[in-house]
Amino acid sequence: MIQEIDGGCLMKRITRCAKAIVLGLLASWSVVCSAEPALVYERGLEGGVEDVRALVGIEEPMAAPVENCDQRIAELVVDEVVYDGVSNMVAGFRATKPAPNEWYGIFRLDNAAVYKALPNSAHGDMLRLFKKGNELIVVYQVCGSGGFVSVRDVYKKSTLNNP
Repeated sequence: MIQEIDGGCLMKRITRCAKAIVLGLLASWSVVCSAEPALVYERGLEGGVEDVRALVGIEEPMAAPVENCDQRIAELVVDEVVYDGVSNMVAGFRATKPAPNEWYGIFRLDNAAVYKALPNSAHGDMLRLFKKGNELIVVYQVCGSGGFVSVRDVYKKSTLNNP
């Protein structure tokens, strides 16, 4: 039996499936390509930097059963950026997951490792990625019985719509 599907409904299904596939690829890519923290840039036709798209390789995945870690991915909106002392070094951020399953979380970055790996010229670019109101896709892990959260990779949500 052949079932007819409304064209708009079909496009919504295809879009949701494509989004799920891309999110899965982002999570698996971060497992394979995580040597050390690096910023991913969008470059214009002339080769100049137009935007910061992602920060990858922040934390190695802890996937061994003995580590008791759960790998997760979430679409979040930055509510507040936390800085390290009086510097402009991003130490973490507080973010909200939009409705219908609204919740918020506080995410710390291993900023010592991140800033050590980045060239000095890229330090200011962290502020372009972690800005109040930015929509992010965060790949993170929750470990141990205490639920220790560590961020592995951060992508601007617009990266999905504009690869």
